[in-house]
Amino acid sequence: MTPGIVLLLFVSGLAGGVINALAGGATLLTFPAMLAAGLPPVTANASNAVAIVPGHLLAVLADRGKLLPFDAKLWLSILVCLAGGAVGALLLLALPERLFVLPVPALIGIATLLFLFSPRGLSPPARAHVPGFAACPAGALPARPRISSSA
Repeated sequence: MTPGIVLLLFVSGLAGGVINALAGGATLLTFPAMLAAGLPPVTANASNAVAIVPGHLLAVLADRGKLLPFDAKLWLSILVCLAGGAVGALLLLALPERLFVLPVPALIGIATLLFLFSPRGLSPPARAHVPGFAACPAGALPARPRISSSA
């Protein structure tokens, strides 16, 4: 592996981590970088999927207070997602690689447009109250934490 490829993968991985932390969608950057590095498409897809699992698990833990109750509707959604994932994985393994690569540019373009024009993407981010930080308008940097020195 050349130093240029190592740098490409390192920078795309770093940028992808930042993108996922802010909004999600790092695959739009990391998957093409893996393809450019010469990985076969199916291997790049699987590697990319495995690489983002820890971030998703941490996001669930961080937002566990916002999780929906485990009712019948949620269990049904989980089962549908698992079945869809299993069917997709079997298709990925059964179909020739050229059929997997064919729609990738269109899918990346569609995903980019969805991110760009989604209601969440068009509205300013919600301002969360962080203890010790002064409130700030959207887009502005928060003030430094106030530290009291009572000695």
